[in-house]
Amino acid sequence: MYHNPRRAALTRQAIEPQAIALLKKTADRSFIWQGARFYRKKGDRI
Repeated sequence: MYHNPRRAALTRQAIEPQAIALLKKTADRSFIWQGARFYRKKGDRI
């Protein structure tokens, strides 16, 4: 994104924690949905 590596690193440091937190949130949610779908396919009640 940036040509200046130091500035890119600083930007990455600022953005990464938020991005990781968001990813974790969405990953957890999708994991729960996949689990629910999987159990429904098997015919089990949650």
